[in-house]
Amino acid sequence: MEPRIQYAKTKDGVSIAFYTLGEGVPLVHMPSPPFSHIQVEWQIPEIRHFYESLAAKRKLIRFDRPGFGLSQRDVADHSLDASLTYLETLVDPSTYRDSLSSRPPTLGRWPSPTRPAILSGCRT
Repeated sequence: MEPRIQYAKTKDGVSIAFYTLGEGVPLVHMPSPPFSHIQVEWQIPEIRHFYESLAAKRKLIRFDRPGFGLSQRDVADHSLDASLTYLETLVDPSTYRDSLSSRPPTLGRWPSPTRPAILSGCRT
């Protein structure tokens, strides 16, 4: 069954398209720009199987980064700080330590001068 696409708004009003799949501890799978369209990805059997396997024991949260896919298109800020705002919109910041997955595996290694505690120790 195709997941239900939902929309959330960041504190500055940017609309983010996302879906959740599974139950348990949240696992946020961050998109790699510019290749992000959660509705189209689900139609590709290999990608769908990958996401279903991620959701087998956790609650997968998959979203289109603003500026791409089904999220708001007219977004100019693609900074790390903006990415952290998207994460804070979708997941309680106290759970980041155990819930971040990124491709390519680099986000957890980037320093965040405005939010140093959020990314320290994230899995990549």
